[in-house]
Amino acid sequence: TCPAAAARLTAGRETREDMCEALLRGNVSRAIGIIRSFRAQGRSFAWCADEILAPAMWHVGNCWESGRVQIAEEFVARVCLKEVLDELQRLLPSPANDAPVALGGTCLGDSYELPTRMIRLTLREAGWNAIDLGCQVARQSLVKTATIMNAKIVWLSYSHISNSLDTVEENKRLRADLPSDARLVVGGQALGAALRRNLQFDFAGDTLQHLRHYANQLRTQMSQAPVCAADLALV
Repeated sequence: TCPAAAARLTAGRETREDMCEALLRGNVSRAIGIIRSFRAQGRSFAWCADEILAPAMWHVGNCWESGRVQIAEEFVARVCLKEVLDELQRLLPSPANDAPVALGGTCLGDSYELPTRMIRLTLREAGWNAIDLGCQVARQSLVKTATIMNAKIVWLSYSHISNSLDTVEENKRLRADLPSDARLVVGGQALGAALRRNLQFDFAGDTLQHLRHYANQLRTQMSQAPVCAADLALV
């Protein structure tokens, strides 16, 4: 493999370290420049998030927990990443008028907003009209909004779970209350294998690239679905 092709295949340790340093220093332009260099090579946002952004933030969090960086530095990194995501969002085209709707947020008790914002960008890039409802979204609000918006994907991000039994029960109620044609998507670092086995969902991915692939498949299936008689009567 030629050097250029090899460089395109993966984001190595040096790239992740560069991103980590940029975030800790609050260097938004540097962080965006790193992502843009891979986007110019054809990499999706999901790939950049999985291979660069998420590992960099994990390293920042690990450094904070071990005392190698101060809480103020960790805060700067989070704020910097939010600005990076805002800029990347501005670079994406607006969804088409007929784009299917996806919406979601974090589960109750989870105030970590970065994962759900990354989910939104992943789905936006995949052609969905993705709406991030933010943190600690109540089940009733999620169901009502999904019904009004005719959402085809409803996601919940789990970065922190206080009580596994309550999470399972709330998940069952959500699955039962959602419209039948809404696919429930779950994910997050707090969803271990044991807990995931007790949840009801249509899709659970370990990476944003998994989610992007699922969203693309679902969108293709929806476009190929036969038009029913009731729909034809409205034309």
